[in-house]
Amino acid sequence: MPGYASYGDQTIHINHSTGYVADLNNRSTALGLALSGQATSRLQVGVNLTYVNDINKYGVDAATGTLGNAQTGLTVTQPSATNLAQAAVGLPDVTFRKSIVSVYGQYMIDKRSDIRLDVAYQKTKYDDWVWGSATAPFNYADNTTVYQQVNQNVTFVAVTYIYKFR
Repeated sequence: MPGYASYGDQTIHINHSTGYVADLNNRSTALGLALSGQATSRLQVGVNLTYVNDINKYGVDAATGTLGNAQTGLTVTQPSATNLAQAAVGLPDVTFRKSIVSVYGQYMIDKRSDIRLDVAYQKTKYDDWVWGSATAPFNYADNTTVYQQVNQNVTFVAVTYIYKFR
């Protein structure tokens, strides 16, 4: 019965010259478990479970900026109205969650050949405001739009014939 668990937490502190400060935080959790065994002398079965949860948080604040360069000199500027407005509103979290359940059965036809059936179901939620929302899709410069479906489900079925060259 193999399994794994993983947790990560990292924060990046950014003080950008254009007048904003950001604390970008990413928390990620992943879990997995696999079970397999012999149901009969000819039938092997198994199940795999996977869960991933990834959250990005954007702490944004307005700050002083700079203008100029090393040759001409740098001038401190006050936060722009845009940066002040964005800091007041904030930015929503970006979340990614994925759950997968897969089962398989492998039946030994004879000493040289098996047949295997795999069935997997994946449920995904990816909520990223960068690519727009149902009420406000992302617009390119030519006015084409992109909309991403937040919740997606996939079912996968495979039948495999296995021949062993022994």
